[in-house]
Amino acid sequence: MANTQRSSVEAAYSSNNVETSLEARLEGIIPSVVSVGGYSKVRLNEEQLSALPPQFAKSLRENKPLLHGSGFFVSENLIATNRHVVESDKFDFKVKVTRADGTLVVAEVVEKIVYPKSDFALLRIKEPIGTPVELGDSSTLKPGRKVFALGNSMGMFDESPRLTDGIISSNPIQQIEVRDSLPLEGVFATTAAILPGNSGGPLFEEKTGKVVGINTAGMTELPFVVPINEVKPLIEHHVAFSQIFSSLGELIADRNAGDVALEPAVHSAIRACNEILKDNPSRVEILRNPNVVYLLDMLIEKARARRKDYIAMIENGLGVTMSTEDAREIEDDDFDSDRSN
Repeated sequence: MANTQRSSVEAAYSSNNVETSLEARLEGIIPSVVSVGGYSKVRLNEEQLSALPPQFAKSLRENKPLLHGSGFFVSENLIATNRHVVESDKFDFKVKVTRADGTLVVAEVVEKIVYPKSDFALLRIKEPIGTPVELGDSSTLKPGRKVFALGNSMGMFDESPRLTDGIISSNPIQQIEVRDSLPLEGVFATTAAILPGNSGGPLFEEKTGKVVGINTAGMTELPFVVPINEVKPLIEHHVAFSQIFSSLGELIADRNAGDVALEPAVHSAIRACNEILKDNPSRVEILRNPNVVYLLDMLIEKARARRKDYIAMIENGLGVTMSTEDAREIEDDDFDSDRSN
């Protein structure tokens, strides 16, 4: 079903008091921010380790991360971060999050969705343990606006993310070369310190507590931030896809267990898809995704003689023509995510 969990920001700002202290706001926001760690896939023997720099060898011996970055939950199991943090295939990635009760949880990344033309990526974890942030509107940002960053500064996310604060210090910059392979466009500069390990973490507007950017480049004269509006459509696309996948999966399980009859299950599927995709610009693309079509096909696989009637019911209810014949070619282990980048 659609995610009904209140966002961390809604909880932190439920009093509508914008004068609430930053310290009080953090209590609701911290569970949304994660550290991202890259662990080497290569296993070296002691002779090979002894030839490496001592600190590097120590990390490998103790199976500690060699790469450090940050991210934030945009759904219960989907995390936004920078492409440059997770693009390497030489590492396995895990995330660490501090829950509201103060406990640390470590989760393995089961999928990376990387956008090669921008410094943006999404990570999917198996268990729905996250508290999603609330996304703001970066088009309203002006120089002087107070902001703060949270993340894994210097790889020192021990019990909670580290905070730095400052202001927006520029209007959007048309293009700037920060890394040889990735020119950045439309970014903001900020005086909030963006240290190694902060990349991929959220930049919050202090007044609203909403995420207005993704920290992408630090250790320069001024750190730079990707405006959240640049990637918001991508986030909304994948969040909606995940919610539909979860909702249809639950309906299929209930149907197979005999807990719900076929026709009510189909009506529930139509209602859930329409609710989740209301006003979503990716609506048609998501509904025609072969993975979604395959799940709908699984839902009605026992319809037998009435199969065509149920296909027509689904297509009329969703207002989209879908080819279930193409979906039949998808194997079970191929439809666990949306692959369209």
